[in-house]
Amino acid sequence: MQSPSESRRINAIGIDLKTSIDPSELSNELLAKALRFAPEDVKELAKPIKFSERLPEALLVQIIRKRQFRI
Repeated sequence: MQSPSESRRINAIGIDLKTSIDPSELSNELLAKALRFAPEDVKELAKPIKFSERLPEALLVQIIRKRQFRI
């Protein structure tokens, strides 16, 4: 079991959460604001995005979220 201080991450396979939640409470707004990508996931998911190395990280993460979660 991971300690509460360990970082959590999401990827194409799953979402690790610090606390359990009711899936019915998930929304696009929650996904857009609360979930964070690990730096290595951002790097990997950015590969197919044209000119990704030129984009500010915040914009890049927004694009990745839209592609991953259709939000």
